[in-house]
Amino acid sequence: MEIKKRKMIILSIALLLFVGIFARNFINSRKEYNQTLSFIVSKIEVSDSGSVKLYDNKKRILIYNYHLSEYTNLKVGDSIYKGNLQQYLLIYRKEVDGKYKLIAKEKPTGVFGGFWTYK
Repeated sequence: MEIKKRKMIILSIALLLFVGIFARNFINSRKEYNQTLSFIVSKIEVSDSGSVKLYDNKKRILIYNYHLSEYTNLKVGDSIYKGNLQQYLLIYRKEVDGKYKLIAKEKPTGVFGGFWTYK
């Protein structure tokens, strides 16, 4: 009887953790969908898995709906933009003449990336 109680407690804790992580990702994804992202990349860190962490000055920018990796070819000085309720994350690079040119258009790839209705 005691072993069954322990298993149920462990199973309950694991289920709560799973639901909590899923809910947090859903909330963050929804929040990102509703906001406008617009910043100039000031720093890029590449993790061991190849994913990138982006910074706007000293503030780390968390992006949930898009998978940006070292293969995205991001550079410091690139401009990232996603409009409110817009599907695509746009990446611009400053040309020699000072104008920004669109170099990439990223579709959402996160768990909930295709879940939202875009404009």
